[in-house]
Formats: sequence, C-alpha cells, structure tokens
Amino acid sequence: PGWNWGYAQGEAHDKAFELRSKLRTPEQRATWRSKLDSEGDAINVDWEDVKLALALKWQRAARERRDGGEAGWAGVLEAMRLARFEGAAGKALL
Repeated sequence: PGWNWGYAQGEAHDKAFELRSKLRTPEQRATWRSKLDSEGDAINVDWEDVKLALALKWQRAARERRDGGEAGWAGVLEAMRLARFEGAAGKALL
C-alpha cells in the first residue's frame, strides 16, 4: 500500500535510497555483485535488494528508451508493482 513505485515518497523510494547507500562506490558494487556470482556467498545478498536493483535498472532503461522496443520491460515492472511474483503463486510464474 505505501510502496508508491516511481514517486519521491514512499517505501520504494526509501528502500532505493538504502540500496544506493550500500552500493555507493564502485568497490561496494563489485563486492556485492561478486557475492551474487559465487554460490556460497549468495546467501549473504538480500534477494529483495536484488529484485529492487533489477527493477531500478529496468526503470532507468525504460525512461531512456533503451528497453527493447515499444513493450520493453513495462509489463515486467507492472507485474512487480502488483506483487505478482510474490508468494508461492509468484514463484511458479518465475
């Protein structure tokens, strides 16, 4: 309810700020990404942060019209906004 994706106020904005703070420097981003690449350390990366990072990248690409055409990532972003990938039913969609 308070997510407000795409707005400067709300939970999405706050979570994006937290993620950007964690990944402020190239070194922090490289360390975070390397944890995603290695099986043993992947558990140390919050999956919610991974989903948020992906959504932010897609959102930026869509704004810059680099998202693969007319439909682009808009459908995926909308499904994420509507929480269609959450819970058991959402995992089945993935």
